[in-house]
Parts: sequence; structure tokens; C-alpha cells
Amino acid sequence: MLDEENEERLADALKDIVDLNAQLFVTTHDQRFATMAVRVASSSTLIEHRSVHPVNNERHTLQIPLAVADIEKKKIEFLEDEDSARRARDYLAECRIFIEARLSDLFDDPAYTCRSHRPTLVDYVIHARHLMNENPGHDLFQAFVFKKFCGDSALQAGATCLMRLNSAHHEGKRNIMPADVSEIKDDLNRLTKLAEELHREFRLWRRREPLESNTVPCNVTLLTPITSPNIGIPIIPDLAAFTGPPSVLGSQDVEQELFTGAWFADKALFYLRNNMFGFSAPAGSVAIVEVDGEPPRDQNLVIARYNKKYLARRLLRDRPDSLSVTLATVSTDPRVRPPSIVVPVNQVELFRVVGFFFNGTAPAEMSNKHDAIQVDDVGLFKKIRTCHRLRDTSAEPLALEGQLVLGGDEYMPEELTSRQDCFVAVALSDGTGICKRVGGTLPGNLNHLCQFESIGGRGASEIASLNKGHDLSSEIRSVETAREIIGVIYES
Repeated sequence: MLDEENEERLADALKDIVDLNAQLFVTTHDQRFATMAVRVASSSTLIEHRSVHPVNNERHTLQIPLAVADIEKKKIEFLEDEDSARRARDYLAECRIFIEARLSDLFDDPAYTCRSHRPTLVDYVIHARHLMNENPGHDLFQAFVFKKFCGDSALQAGATCLMRLNSAHHEGKRNIMPADVSEIKDDLNRLTKLAEELHREFRLWRRREPLESNTVPCNVTLLTPITSPNIGIPIIPDLAAFTGPPSVLGSQDVEQELFTGAWFADKALFYLRNNMFGFSAPAGSVAIVEVDGEPPRDQNLVIARYNKKYLARRLLRDRPDSLSVTLATVSTDPRVRPPSIVVPVNQVELFRVVGFFFNGTAPAEMSNKHDAIQVDDVGLFKKIRTCHRLRDTSAEPLALEGQLVLGGDEYMPEELTSRQDCFVAVALSDGTGICKRVGGTLPGNLNHLCQFESIGGRGASEIASLNKGHDLSSEIRSVETAREIIGVIYES
């Protein structure tokens, strides 16, 4: 019964009360207050956020599974140490409880009660399919997300994920090994998101409000996520160190930011046939897109599926709720740039680009009607040697300050003449570093001087000597070492 200002004060006070050694159980039906309370404790482990699922026809006791944010924490804990049996079993068990609790809410109405006396996860999945098949005109059971959940490959009879979820609650739980959970981690991540989305649609249906997923076209393309690579690379803050030998993990007493394969969960790869992304990524690059992320915002680079074509474009939208969007081209050559197109938002599928690899392998078959083709080029991950978070504007507009650049092989100065047009991070003799494109060498007696061109249209080009002992001028620096830039990560 508090107003908004006093709700905020109460939320802020929770941390102080816990600091006085109090143990709190806080319940609320107010989603805004719940968000306030979680935000206050987000920097610590003070809070365990759970959702409340009351007794109903299907459930004889109240259930309090973890909320979405805490399921995500369990996933991150497991991915940080995939060899931990405790973390693996804990994550799998919480996913089972999370999915089952949300499914059991759907059948609260006596008309749709599950026939089993004590239904389990498998019973709920089977019953959901039965309701979908037997109620062709039902708003909820024919909703896009309901069909998507029922048709998920991980929930089909005999699926490995479904069998392991089923054993997560019983005596077989102690026989689950970390590798068993690693094998299905992408399925678990997808199913928990689907279960939450389905439960949100259920709440809208109960309130007689339009279902969100029914605004999605029925022919939505389901991208296949790539398998997350098993990598853990220290993020190096110093560009000169980035160009040198790959770092090794130091003492566990020193906190070190890592770039791990978990970042690639729910991502897909698209090989770019042309230069429709302008200076952000040349033809031959591989775009990293979110399979099921937040809707793209104005000015985001996207892979758009429109009229059965995959287009590489920049998204322009005047308002988040606009009924139409513009798919703009940003080609480096205006003479070959297709015109921008305005399309109804319900006729296009948009996948937000969150990074690039710059040297992809072209697929065997490439249709000319597409700008981009989905690939599964897992060999790209094997090229990653180092990772650096940019602290300057050296790589604009290829990469902006705060973004991550991924480093590949290291090159000695004399090797750079054969790497023309490659993106490189260069360590110079005065201790500084630059991110540039390798140009050609100067003619004649100046052939030991190499041009390093600005990436895109910003910044200045540089000239540096490939001979460490040159004496032409003290103002011309020499190259100590260089490392190829193989990719950029926009959001980490």
C-alpha cells in the first residue's frame, strides 16, 4: 500500500536490514517492487529471487522455483566450471523445477486438467501437445510460442535433454555427470527461455489481453545456434601486450576478466557475400547474430529475412512500436548500393548483429539472391589467441571504445608484406600500439617502410619501419610485432 517513493525506500532498506544479521522473507505481487529489491542486491549474493506458484488442480503444494535472473546465474556458474558435478546437477535440477512449475500453471482450469494423478514434466509436455491438437481454435493452445514449445526437438520422445531433465529429480540425479549437462546446455538455455515466454503468454490470456507471440508471422525461421566453444581467454587491457605472446591465467587471487565460450550461446553465424555492412565488415566476413535476443534497436546492424531472402542491413526505426522499419544499406561503394527499403514490421524477421569474424570460409553453395548465408564455421574459434578491450579510438569504426577485439596469429615485421589488407594490432618501438589495415611498402630504397591505413574513414594512416634498427628519422617508429585482428565483439 506504499506509494512509489516509499517503495523505493523500503527496497533500499532491505540490504541494511540484512547487514544487521536479519533473515528476510519478502513476498510481493508488485513486479515493480520486486525489480527494485533485486536491483538493490544485484551486486552481492544477498538475495535469492524466486517466483511463487500457488496450489491449484495440478499442484497440491505451493512451489517457489528460481526466477529467470537466478536461473541465468545458475547457468553462468555452471559454464564457469563445467567439470563441477555439483554445479552441473544443481543447474539441471533448477531448470527442471523452473520449466515444470511454469507448465503446471497452464492447466489450472478444470477443463484442461492433466489426467495423471501426480503429473511430472513428461506428463505436462504430453498433455500440452494433446491440448494443442484437440483445440484448433484456442487462443493460448494455438499461440505461436505454445506450438514452438511443443515442437521443440529437445522435448520429443527419446530426446537426450528430456530424459536427463526427467532424471534430475529422482534417484538417478547422483548419476548425472558434468559432461551429461554440457551436452544439453544449449537445449536447457533455450527451453527455460521458452517456458518463461509461454508463461507470459498464459498471463496475458488469463487477463484477456492480445497474445504477444501471435503478432509473429507463422513462418518464423528458427536459426540453429552454434555449439559454444570451450575457450577461456584473459581480456588484456593493454594493446601492446595484446600483440605479444598469448597471456596465461595468473594467480586466482587476482581477479581477471575472461572471454569464454559461454558468450556464443544462442548465437548463429552468417557468411557475408558482399559489402552491405560498409566499413563495419567487408565481404567474406562472418556476422555473429543473436538467435533469440532482444528486438534490434534503431541503427543496429541486422541480418533481416524478407521475402525469403537474407539481407545484411542497418535497421532504422523512428519508434520502438513503429509498424514499419527501414532496412538501409551502408555499402562502401554508393554505385553498387541497393536502395533502402521500408517494410511492415510483421513481414520481416530481424536478427541483431553482435559481432564479426573477419576471415570466414565461404560455403560450398551460395545463392546470389542472399546477402548472407548461415554457416557453422566452428574453425573460426580455433583461431582465437588473445582478446583485448579497446580503450581508445584506434580501430574506429571497425570497433569502438569498450568493445572487444579478438586476436589471431602473431606476425614478425618481415611477415607483414604478405599480409596486405589484413586488420592488425601493431606494437611500435615507442611502446604504443595501433589498430590499422596493412597497406603496401614505399617504393625503391624506402621499401622497408610500410603504410598502415586507417580502418574505414576515420583516423590517420601511419608509416612505420619494418626494420627495427632503421636510422631514417627518429620520428618514424619501427614495428616490434603485430597480431592479426580476426574479430570484434560488440556486447560482452
